[in-house]
Amino acid sequence: DHVTVFWIAPDQLGLGTNTMAIGFDLEPEWHVYWKNPGDSGTAPKVTLKSDHATLSELRWPTPVKLPLGDLMNFGYGNPAGLVFDVTPKSATSVEIEAQLEWLVCRAEECVPGRGTLRFKGDVAQTGPHWGAESRAKLQFLTNVIPAVVTNPKAQPLRLQRWEVHSDGTVDLVVEANGPVPNIEIFPVEGDWLQP
Repeated sequence: DHVTVFWIAPDQLGLGTNTMAIGFDLEPEWHVYWKNPGDSGTAPKVTLKSDHATLSELRWPTPVKLPLGDLMNFGYGNPAGLVFDVTPKSATSVEIEAQLEWLVCRAEECVPGRGTLRFKGDVAQTGPHWGAESRAKLQFLTNVIPAVVTNPKAQPLRLQRWEVHSDGTVDLVVEANGPVPNIEIFPVEGDWLQP
């Protein structure tokens, strides 16, 4: 109902680390939520299992803001997906199972969903082999995953201080290592501020 959940995967895996995703194809005006859904909604729940591969944690692309009256939610319209890495344990094939639960919404109408995806792919020494459409979908998702910067001097911004006002607004004072484009802040965890 209003969303199709599918694998974004190569036709054949390589021996090393392979990147894949679980995609959400949404009808127009419908959305799913980010790991912090905001004031209402529910983040997708995904349990990945494989006896044939090591699986990384999910990587969540940067969401968009989804205002609903006085509430602020975070999520995705099309395209949407959750990215992860797969490292085969053997040189033959890999099977992965994903147990999923999600909430797909449009304005004030929401529909819960659940399902199981199963993937089986051969492993080849020649590396992964991708179809053009799947590769383009994965490339889009990986390009919008926030980068983790481990060198503090390479951080584009550094928070110096913040102040919560009685009206609930927050002022942030940041130091920048150069020109700063428009900044949007998404709290990774809910209830990070209690004005």
